[in-house]
Amino acid sequence: MFTRSRVLGRLVARISRQSLQSAPEAGGPMPGPFSATVMKPFLFATGVCFVGSAAAHAAEKHYPEMRREYEYGMRKYEAHRRIKMMQIRGQQPGLWEMLKFKWDTMHPMFKTLGAIVTANVGVFLLWRVPAAHGFLTRYFLHQPWTGRSLQLLGSGFSHIGFGHLALNMVAMVSMAPSVYADLGHNNFLAFFTAAGVMSGLTSHVFHLLRRSTIPSLGASGIVYALFAYSAMKHPDERVFLLILPFFSFTMMQGLMGAALFDIVGAFSKWTRLDHFGHLGGMLYGVTIASTTEQQKPEPWR
Repeated sequence: MFTRSRVLGRLVARISRQSLQSAPEAGGPMPGPFSATVMKPFLFATGVCFVGSAAAHAAEKHYPEMRREYEYGMRKYEAHRRIKMMQIRGQQPGLWEMLKFKWDTMHPMFKTLGAIVTANVGVFLLWRVPAAHGFLTRYFLHQPWTGRSLQLLGSGFSHIGFGHLALNMVAMVSMAPSVYADLGHNNFLAFFTAAGVMSGLTSHVFHLLRRSTIPSLGASGIVYALFAYSAMKHPDERVFLLILPFFSFTMMQGLMGAALFDIVGAFSKWTRLDHFGHLGGMLYGVTIASTTEQQKPEPWR
């Protein structure tokens, strides 16, 4: 979740001049009553996070069945794909038939992740349309002084820089499958949404406390929540960074390193990232993983 990038600064200065003119002076008192700038976003985030937490805890009771359902779904769609391939052999299906075949034989998990990526790419492209800037600034750019609750959710699907978008989407697609397999479809969506809102709320509160007028956006908080959940459930699993494929580390080591980086960054102001948003997403992922002790089912055949 970037807050100080030059790309974001230039674009926001150009497309949301009116909004920024209404922002308070840095370090000064925040405009509007406490109920508008703090309580409304807090109640909104609390409601969304309650649903996400309840869904994750409900998944705990049905964990073995959900894992088996996930594996069964993978086998079913693979078998369906093979049957379809046998049916179209010897034929020359058109582009539409092939696309429909790909969609029909795709596992729901990939459809879900594809829809999330598509939504993020769609918002990214909309930032290039001047006519959409007013709408995007109102709902997809987190501006703490406005007190707009929906910004806590919308900003998690919003990116201005291509590098920011690509990094978050690659990280999300890499870590989401294990969380999806643990929680199931509906519960994963609840977790994903609540993680974004909790990340936004943490950023919101600390921006107000520090009298900051810097807007923020991005799915980094959600990525941190997914990573934190996976690290708590699979602490000894080894991973590596794309830029350092020759160097691996455990997920727990990565989580501790990321937490240290963001804690130092949050209080030293030596980076251009929304560290409090990252820490909020991380805290939500750790909390959900720590309070749901799921037992692995017996191996399926």
